[in-house]
Amino acid sequence: MPYRTTRAFREQLHVLALAGQVEQARASADAAAARGRRRRAAREARRADQLSQELAAALERPSLRQVADDDLLPGVRRLLRSGPPPERTAAAPMPSRLPLLGLAAACLAAWTATLVEAGVGGISSRPELIVPDVAALTLTLVAVLVGLRSG
Repeated sequence: MPYRTTRAFREQLHVLALAGQVEQARASADAAAARGRRRRAAREARRADQLSQELAAALERPSLRQVADDDLLPGVRRLLRSGPPPERTAAAPMPSRLPLLGLAAACLAAWTATLVEAGVGGISSRPELIVPDVAALTLTLVAVLVGLRSG
């Protein structure tokens, strides 16, 4: 007599849901990596690995293995034959942070020049302060925007 219970059917649905979540997390990680969102890509990759481990554990449940092959859902049958999707271990190469560091150094130099000029001549000598002040503000804004974009 084949093993048919609502519990076995629920476990099959849970396995299929986990498999879908693994695929969705991996696709989201790939999309985030393509857009340059490193933190989000890493978070989604960790989530995909965690879901993949949960899927592997769910596939090893004895009650799922007792179900007759004909009574299994097609997706579950395929997963039981092939096993869970392998975990991705290779991390995407990290882009260089050198341009961002150069931009931060330029910001620091512009702010230092502004503070030195204000300290030497006081705030009343505005023409000498305009160039370093504008450069400092502009470079700081650019550095913040680039830093936010690079993740």
